[in-house]
Amino acid sequence: MIGLNLYRHKDDNALSAHNSGVSLVRRFVEVTHGNRAVCPHPRAAPNLTAVVLAAIDDHYRGTATPHQCTDAECEVLCFADMLEHMCEYEDWLAIVGGVLQPVPFCASAMMCPRIGPRLENVLSALSRDQRCIVHGCLAPAGAARPCPPSWLRAAAPSNPQLAIAQPAALESLCLMLEWEVVNGEQSQLEIIAALQGTELGKKYYLDLCDRQQTLEILLPSLRYLNLWCTKFGDQGVQLIAEHLPRLQVLNLCETPVSDKGVEALSGLSSLRRINLNSTKLSAEAFDNLRQHLPQLQEYDVRYTEAW
Repeated sequence: MIGLNLYRHKDDNALSAHNSGVSLVRRFVEVTHGNRAVCPHPRAAPNLTAVVLAAIDDHYRGTATPHQCTDAECEVLCFADMLEHMCEYEDWLAIVGGVLQPVPFCASAMMCPRIGPRLENVLSALSRDQRCIVHGCLAPAGAARPCPPSWLRAAAPSNPQLAIAQPAALESLCLMLEWEVVNGEQSQLEIIAALQGTELGKKYYLDLCDRQQTLEILLPSLRYLNLWCTKFGDQGVQLIAEHLPRLQVLNLCETPVSDKGVEALSGLSSLRRINLNSTKLSAEAFDNLRQHLPQLQEYDVRYTEAW
């Protein structure tokens, strides 16, 4: 805490004393990270994040409810700005999420109209990152724990302490459902309840349900599917065989599909063309597939054992 106070009184006040305080904070983050794609200082990001957490918690801990803004909040604004700028760096975003996962911000900070939007931007950056190690930080295994609240609970509009109804928070919850980020039925039900806590949240959830229902209607009628150069493996091919009975053209070129997945395709009686170029297909599995699909007209098995 002594180190935190020294940092706050020296660096923070120095930044706040300038008219261009926001740009100075950004410049401070830029210099700390460096001009490389990956910061050469492994402890910089976790240390800065810890300082930001401590500063915000120290200011808002035990504040009165409902929240009232004061001039003293100017001292912690640059810390929130610092965290927001840190999320602009791809390598630091994963570290920030890892530090915030077990210790999210207190309710008073989230309710503050000056600090809250900055923290929402941090939450949005974490939720929109496609890496599981990043967006997974928003929904840890203990997402349903009441105290301390996880980010998932902190962003839930149904939380009586916060009642955050901002579109960014609602979109984040919808993405968690759509991308199946959250494990466990209890956590999924918690997200649904959070979305249904506001009118806008209900609309987002209904739109999500409509999209999923549309996919369920359209997928069985799918005729052409191109999965070239993807990580689609045997389990995915088995799902194709189960749910796409009318499939006629399938491209699995340069995928990790093996004989196990190819065997599942034997039941696709409508299949006319298939590309298995550069897969783990064996000659025996291909002969078996041709026997089960005599109507197969075109096939590409180059760079496989069946070639």
